[in-house]
Amino acid sequence: MYTHGSHSAPPGHGLSVVLATMALTATALAGCIRPASWYDPPVPGRGGGSGAAAAGGAGGGSGAGSYPVGWQQEGAASWYGPGFHGRPTATGEIYDQDAVSAAHRDLPLGTVVKVENLDNGLELDLRINDRGPYVEGRIIDLSRAAAERLGVLLPGTAPVRVTVLQVGGDVVSTRGGCVYVQTGAFRSRDAADPMRRDAASAGWPVQVRRDGDWFLVLLGPIRDAATARTALNHAPQSFLVRCADIP
Repeated sequence: MYTHGSHSAPPGHGLSVVLATMALTATALAGCIRPASWYDPPVPGRGGGSGAAAAGGAGGGSGAGSYPVGWQQEGAASWYGPGFHGRPTATGEIYDQDAVSAAHRDLPLGTVVKVENLDNGLELDLRINDRGPYVEGRIIDLSRAAAERLGVLLPGTAPVRVTVLQVGGDVVSTRGGCVYVQTGAFRSRDAADPMRRDAASAGWPVQVRRDGDWFLVLLGPIRDAATARTALNHAPQSFLVRCADIP
């Protein structure tokens, strides 16, 4: 699902401007951006939302502090299945569409949540083990099994309430000490190159890697949580991927 070596710390000068430009460029290129999770049918494009919590919480705080037990969020749920069955999730475990799990943009991986379908009252406790969805208005991407139990499978989306029951740990420390920050995904290397050049001009170690039909723009490798948080905070469309998961 994701594509992710020695790290040099990027300079701060011009960082926010460049990365903000990178995020806006990625959003503006219609049809070129690959969601963190696949939908049935696939939905092109990515919505807003910061990936800062992936490195330990929004704004650089701890995941537990930013999303305490009882924290709630309402919005649309979608689901993803065959396109990613058997492939690594953001935690590194293998995605099983027939197991109960979900993807969330910001909650620390490993967080246990209760998902309530506001249309039919069905509820389900599950664990966040992946990143997504990146479509405006959607807050959680359910596995196929979870979608079926909650009555989301046939309609494809449904309004839900997500409640944190147990907070997961620091994602960076659980990823083997090496991550990339994925800032964009494009259908061609030429389309990805402007974003790569912008990141390089700001002093980031950056590369473009091919993953199937997609060309991924990756900052890194990064080996400390503070640098990962800096990148995530200034590029709100981005998210973390493990070095081991990059082709």
